[in-house]
Amino acid sequence: MSFWSIPSEQHMMISSNSFSVPQYNQLSSIYNSYQHISPSSSPTPPPPNNISLPHSRSFVPYNGHQTIYQASTANTWATPQQYQPPTTYSFNNFGPTTIQRTTVNTAPSSPSTHRYPVGTTPLHLVHRPTPKPASPKVSTTPRRNSLPSPRDIDGYKNENGVPNGNIVIPPIRSIIPNRSIESTPEIKTLPKPSPHSPNDLKVDVPVMSPKEHLPKPMSPHTPKPTTELSNEFQRMVSTQVQDLLDSLTVVQDEINQNISPDIQIKDTQQLATLEDQLWHISRDAASTTKRIEAALNCNRGRKVNEKVEMGNSGLDYHKMMTEGRVESDVEDHTTALSLTKAVEMRRKYVPDAEFVQDGRPILGHCRSDYLPPNFQEYVNDLESLHRIVSSGPCKSVAHSRLVLLDQNFRLHCLLNSELEQSLNWSDDTDFSSVAKVDNAILLETAPNGNLLRRFVSLKARTSGDTPAGKNGETLKDVFKRLGMDPTHVTLDSLNVKSNSGAFQRYTMVKQNCQSKDITKIFLSYEGADKGKNFASLLKEVSWLWGLSNHNGEIRVPVTWCCEDQWNTLSSWINDNELWSDNLSWTLSIVANSYVNHKSEGKVNNYKEWLDNMFDPLLKATQDKERHPYLNRLLEIVGSFSITNEGSTDLVGDRVAASTPSDQWTMNQNPPFAYANYYIWTKLVQLNQLRASLGLNTYSYRPACGMFTDPPNCLLSGYLLAQSVCPGLQLHDMPVLEYLYYMAQIGIVASPITSNQRHTRFSDNPMPYFFRRGLPVALCTWEPLHSHISNSPLDEEYAAAALNWKLSDTDLSEFARFSVLLSDFSHEQKAKWLGDRYYVQGSEGNNPTMSNIPDIRLAFRYSQLENEREWLKQICTSPTPRIASPRSHQPLGKHQASEYVQIQLNYVSEEEPDSLRKQAAALISKAIKLREIYFKNEENVDYNPDIPGVVGSGPCVTFQEFSKHFHELCQILEDPIVVALSWQRLELLLLRFKIHKTLNQKAENKSNGDFYSCTKVDNHIHMAAGIPSQQLLSFITEKVRHHSHVPVVSDKEGNLQTLGEVFDELNIDVDLLTVRDLDVQADASLFQRFDNFNAKYNPLGRPKLREIFLKTSNFVEGRYFAEMVLGLFKNMKAAKYCFTELRLSIYGRSKSEWKELAQWYIRHDCKSPLNRWMIQVPRIYYIFHQQRMVKNFGEFLDNIFQPLWENTLNPKSDQYLALFLKDVVGFDSVDNEDVHDPPLLDIDPYHWDRPENPPYAYYMYYMWANIHRLNQARRERGLNQFAFRPHCGESGDSKHLAACFLVAQSINHGVGLRNTPSLQYLYYLQQIGLSVSPLSNNHLFLPYNLNPFPSFFKRGLNVTLSTDDPLQFHLTQEPLIEEYSIASKMWDLGMVDMCEVARNSVLQSGFEDYIKQKLLGKRYYLSSMEGNDPSCSHLASIRIGYRYDTMEEEVKYINSFLEKQDHIPNTFTDDYVMEQRKHLPQTTENRRESLFYTRSFNE
Repeated sequence: MSFWSIPSEQHMMISSNSFSVPQYNQLSSIYNSYQHISPSSSPTPPPPNNISLPHSRSFVPYNGHQTIYQASTANTWATPQQYQPPTTYSFNNFGPTTIQRTTVNTAPSSPSTHRYPVGTTPLHLVHRPTPKPASPKVSTTPRRNSLPSPRDIDGYKNENGVPNGNIVIPPIRSIIPNRSIESTPEIKTLPKPSPHSPNDLKVDVPVMSPKEHLPKPMSPHTPKPTTELSNEFQRMVSTQVQDLLDSLTVVQDEINQNISPDIQIKDTQQLATLEDQLWHISRDAASTTKRIEAALNCNRGRKVNEKVEMGNSGLDYHKMMTEGRVESDVEDHTTALSLTKAVEMRRKYVPDAEFVQDGRPILGHCRSDYLPPNFQEYVNDLESLHRIVSSGPCKSVAHSRLVLLDQNFRLHCLLNSELEQSLNWSDDTDFSSVAKVDNAILLETAPNGNLLRRFVSLKARTSGDTPAGKNGETLKDVFKRLGMDPTHVTLDSLNVKSNSGAFQRYTMVKQNCQSKDITKIFLSYEGADKGKNFASLLKEVSWLWGLSNHNGEIRVPVTWCCEDQWNTLSSWINDNELWSDNLSWTLSIVANSYVNHKSEGKVNNYKEWLDNMFDPLLKATQDKERHPYLNRLLEIVGSFSITNEGSTDLVGDRVAASTPSDQWTMNQNPPFAYANYYIWTKLVQLNQLRASLGLNTYSYRPACGMFTDPPNCLLSGYLLAQSVCPGLQLHDMPVLEYLYYMAQIGIVASPITSNQRHTRFSDNPMPYFFRRGLPVALCTWEPLHSHISNSPLDEEYAAAALNWKLSDTDLSEFARFSVLLSDFSHEQKAKWLGDRYYVQGSEGNNPTMSNIPDIRLAFRYSQLENEREWLKQICTSPTPRIASPRSHQPLGKHQASEYVQIQLNYVSEEEPDSLRKQAAALISKAIKLREIYFKNEENVDYNPDIPGVVGSGPCVTFQEFSKHFHELCQILEDPIVVALSWQRLELLLLRFKIHKTLNQKAENKSNGDFYSCTKVDNHIHMAAGIPSQQLLSFITEKVRHHSHVPVVSDKEGNLQTLGEVFDELNIDVDLLTVRDLDVQADASLFQRFDNFNAKYNPLGRPKLREIFLKTSNFVEGRYFAEMVLGLFKNMKAAKYCFTELRLSIYGRSKSEWKELAQWYIRHDCKSPLNRWMIQVPRIYYIFHQQRMVKNFGEFLDNIFQPLWENTLNPKSDQYLALFLKDVVGFDSVDNEDVHDPPLLDIDPYHWDRPENPPYAYYMYYMWANIHRLNQARRERGLNQFAFRPHCGESGDSKHLAACFLVAQSINHGVGLRNTPSLQYLYYLQQIGLSVSPLSNNHLFLPYNLNPFPSFFKRGLNVTLSTDDPLQFHLTQEPLIEEYSIASKMWDLGMVDMCEVARNSVLQSGFEDYIKQKLLGKRYYLSSMEGNDPSCSHLASIRIGYRYDTMEEEVKYINSFLEKQDHIPNTFTDDYVMEQRKHLPQTTENRRESLFYTRSFNE
């Protein structure tokens, strides 16, 4: 097999998804392939067609590249152009992986004093074999910007170059080979493997000759990989594969013998055991295959020249990689072609930049052989681009890619912010010392208001006799005429500042100045003093820039069309020597001034206007001696711009599109795109002339994208411009924004000015542009009107940092972009950023000058290259998938495994960060505290007598619980635990968003029918379990037809009928409405739990609640039972909605259980779609006040003593025994937002105080009693109960800490949003959260603040429930209403809702056999193995993602811990399968399964 070829279908991993024929075939084919591998078995794939994408002018590719390969989302191959080090692979269980070429700059890095701090020793992101012990040849000192050498192949050879046979096969998780996994065609027979002698096995790994496809090696010291494996390794391969084949065959035969043709199972238990055996063997087969592939990869290792310093991808920082195949359908392929067409379209106008020998940049269109497209071609291109930008598919693709870029950057910052900060702190550079350029300042508003005020006041006092106007008027006369005091000049008197009334009214800003006379005197170069005052003012501005290391590009508005006015401007600049190293000029042509000259008769058409404007510049370039001043002006000008306020749109304007410039004779300004093209062509002509003479050339930077411009002005800017200002409308045009990113067109804007004019800070898209990688820079635009301080640019940066939460590195990146987008000379940029500033990526970075770590620029460069490669690969996809109609066939397991997988590659550290290590140890300690309450009983000390806990058996004492609880609270409050937890939670959130962006199409291919998947309402109180409309109908019907029925008996024994009750209450049922019932939630309930409890009383009458909503009353709960049975009937009609209804046990007396059980049996309140939960209100203090109980111990005895008696002797109360079979858990309910007394060690029988015990006290004694009760019931084969209390809706966060120790799941839990450490622990332990957003919205937390969407995205085990449909829901299907509102408010798709529904089934207490029917036979497995899409309707891709993410989180925490302190990953398939061996099936479950199976089938 060729070293560089794609692994053929012979190299498969044994899938663990099924127990059928393909498993045997795959392993058999691997076995055979290792004996007959030949070079021809896997030909090298052809390279894709080359599609070159443009580079921006400012970022030019550099020559010295070497090529490595990394896993990518792509599915095509790139041909290496230079020597490659060995291919690195990454294996995953979910789909084929492909290889992407990534370029790494090998030129020496710029000098830098940056070094990695202690604890951040760099290692390369791609996992490699464990290095051999250090030898004298290899330096062990970490080098900055260098790739550590892969495993030295010489370490596997003896001194004669022969393999020494000491290859150690690494563990399965140690080295993960990276291979494409293809599905083997399924066949009907099971061929037996032919016997082979282990000694006959020989694996040849031939190396492709450099003459064929590989270039010559970079170094003569690079050895070729070995072509043989050792005999010991050969024997190992043969033996392991043969043993696994034999095991698979035996188990498969046993299973086949137990299954008859009609699929009737003879012995279910035996078959399940055999399937478990086959599952474990398949896992071993997969593990062995990985080890074999890993060993082959290790043996193919090559030695890399150690003296070569690596850049870009060689930088060591935490990275995200994606693996798997990106399938492209016809729409994707067409969209990519359209985007590529748009990319290529720009190259006609802005060819790639070139560099001459001295490094001076020259624009591509400045070449003498360049011919600009004609106007008609430009119009056609503009219309084509408009169609692409308006295309729906293009919008979808561009939006998803932009979101991916955004999330990738957030992920990079989350993982590397500390590393970036530490690298910045390692030298003396900070943001204040880096060079910054103010890229756009209007000439007349360049001075800020405070500077202008001081300057005017100074001149008025010291130079009052200076001529300032016509007829010899002096400056003093002007002030006198305007009524201004020269000794007291204020900003108010000048009236130059913007106010709130100027928002969206640009014309008001221009009229703000107190007097045009003041403007002409101090802010014009055409005044009576010939602009001397203005020049002095600008020099002071420039001097202030120098104090702050600022630089500026002043835009001079050009409104004239004659040579004299050019001479006036150039003379003013030359006479006053307005040039310096920190000042550059931009000539901004005011395009709408044409109509003024036309109306004055100065020009006849548009072409003449353009000629009059540019001809003087062309003449001055050709004849320097005759135009010295104008030539000096052209030397200090860096760029040209155009402004055209309020212009019309060229696209769709047939007249403008067909009228050349010499025929435009109309008395109106042409559209922006029209003027933009013709001014650009004139600039190209000027640039070509100047380039031919060796003079400086100019970039083109139009002003467009403001709120007054047509949106399509940015289309013209895309074709012609190097940067635009301000370009904010790009955010509303995702396709164009993506194209601007691909072309790296700069965006320059002033957020402060925009905030005062048209776009508030909160709506400004600049932070989006920045995160997505567009070159963005800040400017001041109009400091006179918008800024206060003497340093307007610093004011801009400070405002941006404050409003957008930018770090020091972010601000420095803005500053770097401002330099790169500017038109200062090459020498000046090199002085500010370093000699190699023009090289892309980290190789062009000098961190001591830019204050940007190399890892930030390496990330930016890799993002851009990945996007270009992605676009190229989608375009060159040889066989795009043809979209077919949606099929009802569920997504198969092999298909489900083909998705883009996210991998995080962390920097390996010789000495892990001590703070992280400490935080991980505390997290591990917290999890081990919880394990004490859920581990096997034999490992717990025997405690026969615990006061307040009925019965005997192993149990944690209250003193131990109190100690654990306080330890846990200390852990949760530790700042390092909070910091680490927040970082990991944010990482989980970003990973999910990236996963969804990359795999949304693949997930949606599953049969994700939310309406057909089972949903369990895990949290619903039966007393409020029916909607208000149904309650109204029920009450009305009973009063009309059963008014004669006695329903109440007073204290004297007198009976009252239902009709008499309503007559007494003066209620006419014929006029009764839902509003009259007064059970619906309203604003009075917010933060008022007392008002909420009052809503349980229909019409505000407790007597009606006693009649209709109680199980124990005069009518023996008949009406309540009828409502329950009606609810069951509705659920059966809905078919896919299940419930866990709650009934109350108060603890007032031991007889409550007997009465409740009799009610249950008497009315037959049993349904296969429901299980009962028992809720215990925390209202002991009320019963104590009413003298119903003496102490808290008696309260507990009333609840749990009857259960113990019935467990020990079910015949003592057969009704209760039958009822308990239908009970699945206990809940603890009441208002949490009350003061908790301290947690004291008081015996429950001595708690006879009037106040309620603390919440944690309740939780322990509830758990301890349930725990002991479950032990007794387990020993007798009876069903057990879960503990799932109300927790975290309000109140102290310590409530959540208590439940973390003792609860299987909780209801609400929204308080976790305020405690990231506890939220992370709930995630790691997958403690269920049954959230009720509509209930929270009315009681404690507004809907838009509910953390459910963030919980879900991070991967917490969350589901939706209704809580109280009577109060909070309006429709007849409250659970569907809950899901529907959540999906619309939080943008949850069908796959998301199916996942939430699946969580509800997993959290529920329904029996194992029912969950198997609802979710699949192996629902209990957390991996893809546990998902059956035909049952759950959930794409296995989502399951695989959740499983991988959890596994990586556990590994991350364990990486900081000693082995004995590791957190056990209790969600792995192996662990779950092992635990299930110890779970006995109760006799009740076996009998009850027949009843429920019949009910389901019905």
